[in-house]
Amino acid sequence: MPGEMDRKRNIKLIISYDGTNYSGWQRIPKAANGDHSIQGLLEEFLSKVLLEPIKLIGSGRTDTGVHALGQVANFYSRSNLDVNIIRQKMNQVLPEDIKILQANEVDLNFHSRFDAVEKIYQYIIDTKERESVFFRKYSYSCGKDLDIEAMRQAAKLLIGTMDYKSFCTDRKDGKSTIRTISEITIEELRQNRNQQGIIFTFRGNGFLHHMIRIISGTLLEVGTQERSVESVRQAILGKKREYAGITLYPQGLFLKQVIYDKNS
Repeated sequence: MPGEMDRKRNIKLIISYDGTNYSGWQRIPKAANGDHSIQGLLEEFLSKVLLEPIKLIGSGRTDTGVHALGQVANFYSRSNLDVNIIRQKMNQVLPEDIKILQANEVDLNFHSRFDAVEKIYQYIIDTKERESVFFRKYSYSCGKDLDIEAMRQAAKLLIGTMDYKSFCTDRKDGKSTIRTISEITIEELRQNRNQQGIIFTFRGNGFLHHMIRIISGTLLEVGTQERSVESVRQAILGKKREYAGITLYPQGLFLKQVIYDKNS
């Protein structure tokens, strides 16, 4: 029976969602107009399906309007319901813009946030002269061809372990802004020899608030020749937000994958 309680279990979920209509991943307990978060909605439906209060632990936040291809979360439950049945029942009741891709029982010590070793994000830029009415919710439209080679040169400067203070929202808590980016790739999308768009892919051990959107905006300015490759080096050394580029809109950003150690 769905409500039958037995031993404590730890269930890991891989979730895909379109963030357009939501306030972001994180639950907002006392929101004036109600909680419109992904986490809050999932907790509500999980609690109904499993007939017990559920608190979901996410691998990390995504902001308002940001999407996920592979967000990871886990929760504890004493329900005996099979994990595949949990996934099926949840997908029957969830809105069409949220889907549980996988549900697995994992070790009780697994923690979706603290056990994550790397994350992969992607940012999509539409370079077509006319913005697509269908693609606009999932990309940033710049409407012009970009200098891909210059962007790749600038991206190389941002790979490594360094202080990304210029590339995040100003922190008031005094916490470290040092992070490691292990990979940045720039894929050019073409049709009939015409540039249609680009996809940035970022892989790292953690990202600061708005960091990917600011780095993407900085690289975009290199691509449009509004700034030089050398200015990116100066932004890294300067450690001030104003030295970097614009913060691109959230709708082009996707959390693609959360990577864990093989033993997790």
